[in-house]
Amino acid sequence: MLGFTLTQLAYFLTRREFSTKLPLMDGDVTALETKLDQFLAHCQRLREENHALRERVAGLEGDKLMLTDKIQSARVRLEALMERLPEQ
Repeated sequence: MLGFTLTQLAYFLTRREFSTKLPLMDGDVTALETKLDQFLAHCQRLREENHALRERVAGLEGDKLMLTDKIQSARVRLEALMERLPEQ
């Protein structure tokens, strides 16, 4: 026989398989880390863009309210002027 017990043989084979796959797994882990970093950076950019867009929308909504008030004021003044015009 080889001089191994079944437990020792299983450990030897597992260790041997693991050691040959370790460099492959290391490359996979590195690639995964890179992709995860890219993903997180992309998420951060999207968060920043979303924040900027929300601020812009809030500003535009304020502008809309101001313009709506101006239109209403102009409508009231125009109606008052029309009432002062003589009927023909």
